[in-house]
Amino acid sequence: MNLKELMGRVKFVDVIEELNKNYEDIVEEAYKSAWDYLKSLKPEKDDDFVLTLREVGEIYAYTDLEDDDISDVYTYISVGAVEISTDTSWSICSMWEKILLIDIKVEEDGKLHLSHNFENKIECETFNFPVKEMNEAEIVAHILWELTFYGFSPNSCDDELGVIANYDYGLGDEDE
Repeated sequence: MNLKELMGRVKFVDVIEELNKNYEDIVEEAYKSAWDYLKSLKPEKDDDFVLTLREVGEIYAYTDLEDDDISDVYTYISVGAVEISTDTSWSICSMWEKILLIDIKVEEDGKLHLSHNFENKIECETFNFPVKEMNEAEIVAHILWELTFYGFSPNSCDDELGVIANYDYGLGDEDE
């Protein structure tokens, strides 16, 4: 299963409905523009990637969990591309041409991940839950949301990523 196949089977109106259920401040016209652009692309095949969807939960260090109560755990669907040859995870926001033909895998690995801040102190514990069953429109909605996180076209994503890459985080020069 890949995004191109799914986009051929679902209706845009159903994808927008899923976006509105799962995310805030959805601008339908912007997503329609991205949808139309994706459908117009000549996709590039890259067998070295797999597209992953997993439900992630975060427990912040100051959260007091008693009796294994996870009701305060914030969960979301994480979408990313894993480069198979290096086992490296990549953001999909710069993969517009490749995204259409990458095989999709819904993960249920249950691995524990630790998130760190700049000072290498643990901010929160992140772990995967078994992903709830999703319909095809919901899978497309999560992928579309992630793909358009930095903009609704490849150029706007590249521009935003350039700003992020050139941002001075105030960490200082390593030689100082």
